[in-house]
Amino acid sequence: MLTNPATSPRASPCSEDQMHAKRRDVNGKSISVKTEAGYEDERGGLPAFMKNRRLLVAACAGGTMLVAVIGLVGQSTPSGVACSADGNRIVAVFNSGGISNSIDAGLTWQANNVPTASWSAVASSANGTVLAATINGGGIYVSTNSGATWNLSRAPVENWGAIAASQDATRLVAATYLLGGPVYTSTNAGTTWTSNSLPSLWWTSVASSADGLKLVAVAEAINGFIGGIYTSADAGATWTTNNATGSDWVGVASSADGTRLVAVDAAYGGGGFDSSDGIWISANSGGSWTQTSAPVGPWESVASSADGTRLAATSIGAIYLSTNSGSTWTPTEPGVTGDWHSIASSADGDIIIAVNAFVPGILVTQFTPAPQLAIGTTNSNLVLSWIVPSIDLVLQQNADLGTTNWSEVGQALTLTNLQYQTIISPTTNKMFFRLKSE
Repeated sequence: MLTNPATSPRASPCSEDQMHAKRRDVNGKSISVKTEAGYEDERGGLPAFMKNRRLLVAACAGGTMLVAVIGLVGQSTPSGVACSADGNRIVAVFNSGGISNSIDAGLTWQANNVPTASWSAVASSANGTVLAATINGGGIYVSTNSGATWNLSRAPVENWGAIAASQDATRLVAATYLLGGPVYTSTNAGTTWTSNSLPSLWWTSVASSADGLKLVAVAEAINGFIGGIYTSADAGATWTTNNATGSDWVGVASSADGTRLVAVDAAYGGGGFDSSDGIWISANSGGSWTQTSAPVGPWESVASSADGTRLAATSIGAIYLSTNSGSTWTPTEPGVTGDWHSIASSADGDIIIAVNAFVPGILVTQFTPAPQLAIGTTNSNLVLSWIVPSIDLVLQQNADLGTTNWSEVGQALTLTNLQYQTIISPTTNKMFFRLKSE
């Protein structure tokens, strides 16, 4: 028998009144709230690189939503963002700037020692150790120590615009953008690169499954180039054109197993919007696509949780969230308007990071985690699994719910498709399990 004690419901978007009224202490740090005059920093004593940091926190029905809008001194307009599976390690790249990273979900940031360039996109391994970043009109840099040092890979000089990584970042996929170009893959963390058998298109976004075998690349119809969605089930060796109605694809994301895909169509090259310009989903690795109820608009990017149930999409002026694999969408009001250019999500979907190109800054939104513990069987053993959480959790067991004799399960954990998994041999005919925050 398995039990998963009830956890707090997920947070819902906050009203302006709620945002103005509440103050919370997040991770032991006092954080300011939004006032009628704008953003205030009331902590004092900030180091120099945090002087223009702006924060907003609100306690809402169903949980706590933290919104932190961060401007980094010495950096230009952010162009891309990625995070580790737990969402605590974040890396951002800047157009005509450099790279900055955070190891505490955006509370503090460190500028990386990289050349000033037109950095365009960035990807991260599940543990945030291996990072890969692209330069528009340059090469691809790789870090194997969470951004402490970066090395130029052997990727050719191209107009790089998108990159994605497998769970361990051994497998990478990168695509060129301006003026059309190829898609490249690497099977050794960027040591060598191979050009794929895809047409030269105006590629805008790529995504990868956790094992790096299932890939998806989208292209925009612009300047005479055709648009489309292409998928691969063999790490880029072969590709299939997807039969999706839209043509101006600008963003795509994948679940960890590569089954659930989400893509946004924005019609930037067509001079206007039509009925197909929205958010589309696939539940069969791109075999078929369905347009969701999301409104037609200037969509920019999209992110997915590991199981594909929690999605986040950005547009010029808004961020939309879905908690049911895209069936319905809810707009959020982060407090800052502008061009939300890129977005990333933790594996559980409880931490969302977006970058704003209009009001340059980085937005970090954190919802109250609601981890789900799943159980299965293999032979006579139990298989317990849960998505990599955005908070520290331990697995505990108890033979009798009438007691408080919970003990930590000592079995080793494996990581598969961004889910922790452990196999337990039952010692009694009745056992209870729970995930408890440390």
